[in-house]
Amino acid sequence: MSRRRRKITWPTEPRAQSGAAGTASSVSFSSRALDASARASSGESCGARSAITPALPSTNGAPTALASPHLLALSGIGDGAQLQRLGIPVAAHLPGVGRNLQDHWNAPFALRVTPDSSLNHRLRGWRKYLEGARYLATRGGFLAMGSSAVSAYVRSTPDRPQPDLQLAIRPMTSQFLPGGKVEIDPLPGISGACVLVHPDSRGELRTASPDPMADPEFHPNYLDDPGDVRRLISGIRLMRKVLGAAPIATRIEAELAPGTGLETDEALEGYIRGSGGTSWHPVGTCKMGRDPMAVVDPRLRVHGIAGLRVADASVMPRIIGGNTHAPTVMIAEKAADLVRGETGRA
Repeated sequence: MSRRRRKITWPTEPRAQSGAAGTASSVSFSSRALDASARASSGESCGARSAITPALPSTNGAPTALASPHLLALSGIGDGAQLQRLGIPVAAHLPGVGRNLQDHWNAPFALRVTPDSSLNHRLRGWRKYLEGARYLATRGGFLAMGSSAVSAYVRSTPDRPQPDLQLAIRPMTSQFLPGGKVEIDPLPGISGACVLVHPDSRGELRTASPDPMADPEFHPNYLDDPGDVRRLISGIRLMRKVLGAAPIATRIEAELAPGTGLETDEALEGYIRGSGGTSWHPVGTCKMGRDPMAVVDPRLRVHGIAGLRVADASVMPRIIGGNTHAPTVMIAEKAADLVRGETGRA
């Protein structure tokens, strides 16, 4: 099956919440050079205030992996030739800004099960209000569950050095309706996903205009590497093997998605590409390191710019094999420690 390249335009939100949303437009620099480097001094914004905040002797930004490279590029930090084509003065030539974009692609599945094997009936109609009240009163119940009740990390093939797939199961099925509403299915079902946690495909973000209110272009290049597709196909077959084994097999009535009619590699690839989706774990667009494509050093400082740090998921050189929230919090905590250490603040 031929590979299709995707071009996706997502709204980028380097936002600061201060009564009203404000969009950061750039990082400004002082005219005084330090060690042949520009020095970041503050942020300029369109709206309430900037997402880049002064914290002498450094300026620290954490707008997200989709917004940080865009903000840097608008400030003249990025691929010099590309910035010049846009008419943006170059403050630092860092060709890795916006490159190395990685995310977790997942292939969903759904099954019809016996009535006592699903929570669908407890989360529909008037019963969902009881669950809401239960959670408000006790912080317990089904609404206190994580996104997946069962999760396993497995290897797509025995020779893999580490698990490269996550198999996740949740005891309900749902549909996304127009307008963003989520509705639990009336039939008893369970659902989940096979997630590729160590993709080899790489995408990029490109600033398309010097106008800070213009959206950048995102080229995630999901499944661009043929090996990513092969591993997800292996994951679907492994999931079927698990669900076909006793005792859980006695509770399965039918495979709704991908569907038992999809058996060949070509059919499963079509399903993965057409019905799969992002896990919203973008990382890597301002990667840490000392190679020519690195944007920040091991202390999160932007190469060639004194007094400027990036502290979000964009600095991860390679995506982790799990959810990105906790490590992103850790990066922010580490950045705070680094700044406190340099300023002497407690």
